[in-house]
Amino acid sequence: MAIPNYLPLFGNRVGISTTSPTRLVLDGVAQPSLDLLAGWAVDARTGVSGAVALNLDLARAFSLLLTGDVVLSLTSTTAGDPELISALVRIEQGTGGSHEVTWPGSVAWSGGYAPSLLTAVGGVDILQLLSFDGGQSWSAGRIMQTEA
Repeated sequence: MAIPNYLPLFGNRVGISTTSPTRLVLDGVAQPSLDLLAGWAVDARTGVSGAVALNLDLARAFSLLLTGDVVLSLTSTTAGDPELISALVRIEQGTGGSHEVTWPGSVAWSGGYAPSLLTAVGGVDILQLLSFDGGQSWSAGRIMQTEA
């Protein structure tokens, strides 16, 4: 059976949509969270402190300019589903520096513990989080640091 607006790859199980935006197609269903021609939209926030929820249904890249200590939570409506989610979190130390981030217990860190973030104002840490169960549990690690 032909699927309209679809270029099949690897039989009919995987393909590329031929309409805009170009999306990955799995088993005939365009994947809504992956636009193959555009970059990831960034949820950029300034003046961040206190309880902060990162909604993985709305963005997969986050930029946080800290002005106080933060307690993060990660939310996804696909939690528990066999879906891969990759997220990037950029954390910059704002006014005063030395702001701490508390991660949810669902995050398992490379090396067994959350990395120490840079503390100087303007210091940037970039972290990657991966979930293979739709956001129920996460594997994470720091991928880059840049000092001010």
